[in-house]
Amino acid sequence: MMAIKRPGYGSLGKPCELLSNHSLLGVSVRTVYRYEVTFRGFKGPNNAKEFNSILEDLRKRGEFGSQWPVFDGHKYIYTGMRLPFKMKGIVTSEKVGVGRGKVGNAFLTGPSHQTGRGLQLHEAFRQQMCLREIGLTVETCTAMIPILGPTLVSEFVNEYCNAPDRFASLSEVDRLEVERKLQGVKVKITYSQIVETIAGLSDKPIDDLRLGRQTTVVDFCSSEFQLNLNYRRWPGVRVKKKNAWYPMEVCQFLPFQRYQELDANQMHTLRSISPAERLKATREVITKTDYSTAKRPLELGILVPQDMVAISARILQPPTLYDSTGLQTPTDGSWDMNNREMLIGATIADWICVDFSSLNDNAIKSFCGRLARTCNALGMAFNSDPLYVFSKHPDTVDKTLTELAKYNPTLVLVILPNDHSFHGKVKRLCEVQLGLITQCCRAGRVRLATNYFFDSLAAKINVKVGGQNYKIASMSFGTINDSPFVFEEPTIFFGADVTHYVQKSSLAVVVASMDWPNPSKYRVELAWQTAGVEIISSMEMLIRNQLIAFQKINNCLPKHIIFYRDGVGESQFGVVKSQEVEGIRTACSSLYKEEDIPRLTFLVVQKRHNTRFFAVSPKTKNGNVLPGTVVDTRVCTTAFDFYLFSHLSPMLALTIRNLACLRPEANLWSLLETSPKAFA
Repeated sequence: MMAIKRPGYGSLGKPCELLSNHSLLGVSVRTVYRYEVTFRGFKGPNNAKEFNSILEDLRKRGEFGSQWPVFDGHKYIYTGMRLPFKMKGIVTSEKVGVGRGKVGNAFLTGPSHQTGRGLQLHEAFRQQMCLREIGLTVETCTAMIPILGPTLVSEFVNEYCNAPDRFASLSEVDRLEVERKLQGVKVKITYSQIVETIAGLSDKPIDDLRLGRQTTVVDFCSSEFQLNLNYRRWPGVRVKKKNAWYPMEVCQFLPFQRYQELDANQMHTLRSISPAERLKATREVITKTDYSTAKRPLELGILVPQDMVAISARILQPPTLYDSTGLQTPTDGSWDMNNREMLIGATIADWICVDFSSLNDNAIKSFCGRLARTCNALGMAFNSDPLYVFSKHPDTVDKTLTELAKYNPTLVLVILPNDHSFHGKVKRLCEVQLGLITQCCRAGRVRLATNYFFDSLAAKINVKVGGQNYKIASMSFGTINDSPFVFEEPTIFFGADVTHYVQKSSLAVVVASMDWPNPSKYRVELAWQTAGVEIISSMEMLIRNQLIAFQKINNCLPKHIIFYRDGVGESQFGVVKSQEVEGIRTACSSLYKEEDIPRLTFLVVQKRHNTRFFAVSPKTKNGNVLPGTVVDTRVCTTAFDFYLFSHLSPMLALTIRNLACLRPEANLWSLLETSPKAFA
């Protein structure tokens, strides 16, 4: 890990007690013996499961005496005592069958739950050893893992697209959506038992695909395998190994394949586990995987207790907000817009509503009317009569939105289906290609919209079209003596990430705040780079462009840079520090005098970690940890990192971030204690 050494600990905030999903290991100092083992007769590099099974058979036969050797999965075994032989080759060509019930590095523990669209949710857990400030720990993380059931591709598509008519073709939108979700999935061809990997779907129906000039795919399946295909107007499945097409009806998903793309309903199912339920599940896993009597850990002098590590954390005081109505202090990470007005209300004269969910006209008009009234009540100038209200079939997304662009509306309100969201497609088309500002809503929220929902929607719209909802109070009333450097001197906030596309170049994105001293408006810089590369190769150019833009708006260059980097793991910290951080410094050197180079604080934001925290005495309705909670002791590393609950979350740990500091030239604790939402 290349984060710097921890300079100290934070002190401000209200103390609170948490439990973590870490258990502290007890290790007795003793001699450990390592032996190299060689396996022959195996093809391919990944045979760790077979090797483990072979070693277990040898142990049962007494080849290792009374020892329980520990295998590293590659070529070494470890024991606490010398084995009863000096050296011995183990040679075998017999492959041992591998049991199922494991997805990636997660073990399935409970029954499956159907989520719709051909998917199942399985209860699972992961465990790993971690080196933390308090020593070696075992981290136990429970989860619900979405996997593809062992169904035919045709059954999945039928349920996913809600397309029971076997004589109808799939729409182009459905075809592209299914193709994107199934790329890389492994299937078994039912009539040959051959395993293939899906590369894509054909543009034409399977009925129109030919094998050479003589026969079609449908006729070939009928004559050679006596298959009577039902979905002849659906696309064929193209596989990676060869340029071959298979009907969906002969392709069956291999079991226990993890599925990454979930819709809104499936995500809701996945998240509907309360903190109390997650804590109970974690304790059950720790109890069932009782290592206190396990032979192999004891062999090496390792004791794993069943106690979860307790943490003394801190809840930071939220900043006071200022809008046109006055001051307001958030409670539990949120604040009420009732009887209040935005600081700067935007004007929306021309807007359009388009519905792709088949709502009735009265419901749409009622929704638009309530939205306009809410926006006006909160201080916006929002025209109550939209230019047009369209109800369109989902097949016409591209055509409809392209036609709307000629009206040059200030806002396009898009109502999406509940179970077939085109959110990504709409955003790419409107925001990137057509230059239209959009606000998307699911049909279910339109039908059941509450006053709170309309307030939240109005706040999102106001910011998108140039308004400002609030300021932090210290910036509004000049109390900078008690404020951190971000209010005293020009400061710019950066955020950066890289998006990777299938069979395309990767896209590096750097956003930056433009309106000091109130960081609420951001500018974006984009750059294409080599596919699959996470390190931003054009960092110097992107940062330079953003600094010049900041200078034009504020008539000065920033004296402080706060940089948040998403999407990189610990193994990449070194190259991030040597290339990206240095790219920022080089960009600054081209614009500043040497004595005026700004202070840089570079933080890596990590969301994909398995550390979880549970409130000992919950204060929220759902039992979650309060937003603004900071953990910087015990289960953190010895480097400069910490965990932060950045904002309110309906369920457990969805907003907890681990932040590692690679360069701390600013007073980071001052920033954290004043503006915790900056870390969201």
